[in-house]
Amino acid sequence: MKQYHQEYLTRFEQASSKGISAVHLQEYRAFIAKLDGAIKQQESVVAASKQNHSVKKDTWRSKHTRTEALSKVVDRYERAEKKEEERSEQKESDDRSQRRPGSLGSE
Repeated sequence: MKQYHQEYLTRFEQASSKGISAVHLQEYRAFIAKLDGAIKQQESVVAASKQNHSVKKDTWRSKHTRTEALSKVVDRYERAEKKEEERSEQKESDDRSQRRPGSLGSE
């Protein structure tokens, strides 16, 4: 839109250098003012969008970091639980093998 604004200003300057009526001059100025307003409005929308994006990105990063930390904690507990289950199963297996008739421990 800024490029269009600049092109329009260039055309206005070219036309005014050749002579322009007061009505056309007013029309050019009114149109330029509308373009300026539209550009400012769009710049405001873009700035607000960038700000919103920045806030959302920071929030996402924070939550993502927390999720990763919690995931590591869960993994650690799952590994510890699995290790404990394996120890328990090994102990049960050892106890069963010791209770079998004819095993080395009962002679």
